[in-house]
Amino acid sequence: MDQLRPIYIDGADVGKIHGQSLFFSCAGIRDCVNFFKDRGHKQVYVFVPSNRRETPRSDSPMVDQVIALHSGF
Repeated sequence: MDQLRPIYIDGADVGKIHGQSLFFSCAGIRDCVNFFKDRGHKQVYVFVPSNRRETPRSDSPMVDQVIALHSGF
C-alpha cells in the first residue's frame, strides 16, 4: 500500500462552518481529524489561529473547548 500524503486542515474554517457561523466548534475540528485518521492518514495537521487557543470572548463564542485542550490543538 502506498503511503498516504499528509493532510493540512484549515481549523478556522472547519470550526466556523461546523458551528454554523454562530460559534467556533472544536468538535468539528476533532471530527475532521478523525475522518482522515480513520482512513489511514498518519500525518494530519490543523492550523488554528492563536486567538482560538485562548479563552473565548463574548463576541467570539467557542464550544467544546475541552476537546481542543485534550486533543492538543
